Amino acid sequence: FDRDICQPDGYYDRIQLHPTGGYRYCSDKDGAPIEDYRAPLGSRLAASMNCKCARARKLLIDSKSLEIPECCPNGNYKRLACRRGECYCVDEDGAQVSIERPEKDKQNLPCYNDGDYCPLT
Repeated sequence: FDRDICQPDGYYDRIQLHPTGGYRYCSDKDGAPIEDYRAPLGSRLAASMNCKCARARKLLIDSKSLEIPECCPNGNYKRLACRRGECYCVDEDGAQVSIERPEKDKQNLPCYNDGDYCPLT
């Protein structure tokens, strides 16, 4: 039988497997899907899925924060983030890993990729 995937603390893990839908999805600590962050089983998006952005986004929305991150379709952080007119590269945890550039100069950042900021690996 299918089981839910849990963390050591007893809460649901960030990534769950839909029992009949053929996809993995991002879930909150109670197991509820987070928005529509999902990836088909066997896809590269599913293989690289970590849902760290989706979980952070959920917490920030729930706390009524004014700055909410944009996530990739599989719930991961995008490689390039912009806020308040400045852009920078981020790692898989959403931490800044490059200098900031004005949004008009974002193409000079090492993570700039013609609008494709969702890593597959």
